[in-house]
Amino acid sequence: SSYRKVQIETAPPHRLVAMLLHGAVTRCEQAQEALEKGLHEEARPILLKGQDIVAELMASLDFEQGGEIAQRLLLLYDFAHRRLVEANVRQDARAVGEALQVLRGLADAWDALQRGAAEGQPSTAPGQMTGTAAG
Repeated sequence: SSYRKVQIETAPPHRLVAMLLHGAVTRCEQAQEALEKGLHEEARPILLKGQDIVAELMASLDFEQGGEIAQRLLLLYDFAHRRLVEANVRQDARAVGEALQVLRGLADAWDALQRGAAEGQPSTAPGQMTGTAAG
């Protein structure tokens, strides 16, 4: 929708990360449910969108400013991405669950950082993006 496009285009970088993480979590939940119901064809495009979102998160990392934190985030994103690819190839709900666990943890941590920012603490975590072409 055009409203969603404007939200993405005008959101500050830390909000975009939160949007991407929550989008990845939602796609994982949807894919896991579809796979558990045996709806493999329905799960495939959802998994592909989840993979795209996680790839965007990886591409948005700022290794120069983020150093070790960015490296650790890359490892977590890479794990989640590989599990989503595996889930798609093998139609494996358990692999989606493993990716979901990591992504949920990151989304929860990111939300906590944003709440801290709202209370006057720094608004972005080191290592994560300066901008993205989220979609």
